[in-house]
Amino acid sequence: MEASSDSSETTPLAAAGRLAVTKFAEQLEKAGLPKAYVCEAYVDIAKSSDLRPGVVNGHVCSGYDVRCLVQAITDLGRTYESTWSIFVAPHNPKVESRSARAT
Repeated sequence: MEASSDSSETTPLAAAGRLAVTKFAEQLEKAGLPKAYVCEAYVDIAKSSDLRPGVVNGHVCSGYDVRCLVQAITDLGRTYESTWSIFVAPHNPKVESRSARAT
């Protein structure tokens, strides 16, 4: 399993691609599935171009819907797919508190 982007690339998208490959490999290992069972896998993340109001921590703010599609094809040709959407907004320190993990 390899990320399609250059591993020396430092863009957020390239970092997300490398992380996805690592996490996918970890999940295969946890499930006890050999990497050879998966012939192809990809993640598609798309942000809507339309700014809309949404709720973050009980406060209305402007943000975007982000859709994530994950697909894997096995060595037997079977396709597994999952899609979900979330609302994301720029960080706002008035609405968001600092993570306790960041200490």
